[in-house]
Amino acid sequence: EVSKTLDEALAFVKHIRGRITRYVEAGQKMQEYLAEQKKAHPDLSEPIADLEGLAKELDARFNARKDEIKTPEHVAAMNEEFRKTILDDTGPDALKKVTAFAEALVKIGGSQDELAGEGRWAVKSLRQRAGMLMAMNPKMAPIANEIRARSQEILRFPAGHEGARH
Repeated sequence: EVSKTLDEALAFVKHIRGRITRYVEAGQKMQEYLAEQKKAHPDLSEPIADLEGLAKELDARFNARKDEIKTPEHVAAMNEEFRKTILDDTGPDALKKVTAFAEALVKIGGSQDELAGEGRWAVKSLRQRAGMLMAMNPKMAPIANEIRARSQEILRFPAGHEGARH
């Protein structure tokens, strides 16, 4: 049962890390697109800069949490170490070891959950802001429509915890 739970925790970490990676990559691609558009449309540099700031938010959120979220490889190594050194331990400090492991795993998962939610929030904000800028300045329509289409693509198939509260 414990081994199954460890495998499930690793699968969860891998899945959420994949979502986080998609958000970060999308933000970087949007930054590249917006930089190109700023060069092509210098008269729209101010509203484009507004969108760039939101696109950069994805990198900022990732960088703020990158040490806490760990990699799937790190979690796999943690699980392996648990199996080797703690799983069959019946010593007086076994509970303390299990608790420390569980707390570390929960911290990783919780940090990933929060970051996935923050990524979703940033993309939704970017999409919404693009729509507002298009309404305020019709010349922004082609750029805003592209940002909205790209945003909609990344927002597809969210993990359950990326819901309305984020």
